[in-house]
Amino acid sequence: MFYKYKLIDILKYAVFLILIVLTVIFLSQRIGYNWQFYRIKEFLYNYENGR
Repeated sequence: MFYKYKLIDILKYAVFLILIVLTVIFLSQRIGYNWQFYRIKEFLYNYENGR
């Protein structure tokens, strides 16, 4: 039971994070797409290699 609820919470957070990322990408298209996109890629790259 507990594990199922935990999984649902994780999925909720995942959907929330995806919405934030999509919003940031949408806004950055107006501000300066290339710079923001590079920054997001760099952040993801550092996050994956930093573990």
